[in-house]
Amino acid sequence: MSEIPPNFAIPTINWQVPTFLVVTGASRGLGATIAKEFAKKLVEGSYILIIARDKAKLDNVKTEIEKTNVVYVERLAMDLNLLDSPSYEHCFSKYTHYNFRQAVIVNNAGTLGDISKTAVQNTNGPDIKNYFEVNLLSAIFITTAFLNAFKTVERKIVLNISSLAAIQPFRGWSLYCTGRMNCCYTYKEYICI
Repeated sequence: MSEIPPNFAIPTINWQVPTFLVVTGASRGLGATIAKEFAKKLVEGSYILIIARDKAKLDNVKTEIEKTNVVYVERLAMDLNLLDSPSYEHCFSKYTHYNFRQAVIVNNAGTLGDISKTAVQNTNGPDIKNYFEVNLLSAIFITTAFLNAFKTVERKIVLNISSLAAIQPFRGWSLYCTGRMNCCYTYKEYICI
């Protein structure tokens, strides 16, 4: 395992200040768990925006969060396969006038893709392009829109959820492994985990 460079600061989330929190892929699994657990730590005046494709599952996660915390919870059912950063700006525009001291985005959304194919069988350009649009470009675009929307917020933290697949190959997971490795695209002083 490589060491973190000495000039690379790992930001910590300050749970004591009003925060705007975004979690993508929040309708189930790890994303839903992150949303619920992080929401428990947020103070009054904080907002959490949960994003995924499945509105009904997002509604369930929203209900669970509201049972355990005083934060405002909003859900946005959308497919993250948009083509450019401006396509995501509408996600955050209604929150930019609040006085948040911190804004955090957790990029968790992604798909395994077609794991029935080995690396030498991944020969269909449009399928490969679509995979990376969903699993890599969407994280870059939504993060760029997030950073632009909250540029006046004191602290901004970007957390990109990766996987063991980023460093260990799995048969049939060549696209997923590549996507998870590349999800550690960083923005200046922001960190990926």
